[in-house]
Amino acid sequence: HLLTPASGTMFHHWRSDEGQGNAYSAPNAPEGAVIDYFLKSEIKATPAQKKEHESPVKISIEDAHGNPVATDYGPSEAGVNRFVWNLRYEGATRLKYEKMPEVTPYFNPNQGPFVVPGTYRISVTVNGETQTREAAVAPDPNLNIAPAVFEAQTKTGLEARNATSAVNEMINRIDLIEKGINDFASIVRQSDDKQLETRSKPLIEQGKELSKKLTV
Repeated sequence: HLLTPASGTMFHHWRSDEGQGNAYSAPNAPEGAVIDYFLKSEIKATPAQKKEHESPVKISIEDAHGNPVATDYGPSEAGVNRFVWNLRYEGATRLKYEKMPEVTPYFNPNQGPFVVPGTYRISVTVNGETQTREAAVAPDPNLNIAPAVFEAQTKTGLEARNATSAVNEMINRIDLIEKGINDFASIVRQSDDKQLETRSKPLIEQGKELSKKLTV
């Protein structure tokens, strides 16, 4: 059961004591829209989900026009679970061989730009069943920022994200082709079939030439 999500406010605030060591500091509220949902029992992730760093609870965010904003995965414990959407678009496509650097409260290299204040649809899918609710995203009431500024900032951020995704997707494809070329050559070398080696030689040479062009 998906509860009605709490509204998210794009606060620009200090974090706890900001390293000042104040004895009476307290944690800030969650930074984003709070999504709570109830599961009757715990749901274990499948091996495939674990491999992809996913959970059985898929959380999808769309804007008011139904355009995708972000997809993430929440906890799947028995009882009430909580996931906090950070009010951002999904990050750029990652390089397949890239090792994800450590994510801290101050640094996350794989997140997209902030959304524009407005109404968003939050869908939670579990075992093929989806429930959807709406959540409002409001600007920081302490700052006087025109809506056009938010829109321009998000537009520029999405353009940069999409350009990065295009480059990374191309590199991923090149890497996959290179792997295929090398794997084929390795299989032929390890084979005892001399005829296979003879027939495959022209194809292996073509693969080497293609590899040179891809890595120039």
